[in-house]
Amino acid sequence: MYYMEILNWIEKWSGILLRKLLAFSALLGVIVLIFTAAQGNAAGVISFALFVAPYLMVRYRDPESTTVPFQGRVF
Repeated sequence: MYYMEILNWIEKWSGILLRKLLAFSALLGVIVLIFTAAQGNAAGVISFALFVAPYLMVRYRDPESTTVPFQGRVF
């Protein structure tokens, strides 16, 4: 029984940490886009997409189609 409690705890906290990591990555992508746009660098759009895409994929997917513990919620 104790083994299952440990697994549930790991599943809960891994979901929380993943949500925070994805939100941080999206925020970092916005900052990269702002700085590269100020310099007139078109590569910033690609960098922005690479930072924000994982956040959007998790945020707007169908929560019924996965077993990820946070079920489509990022915040």
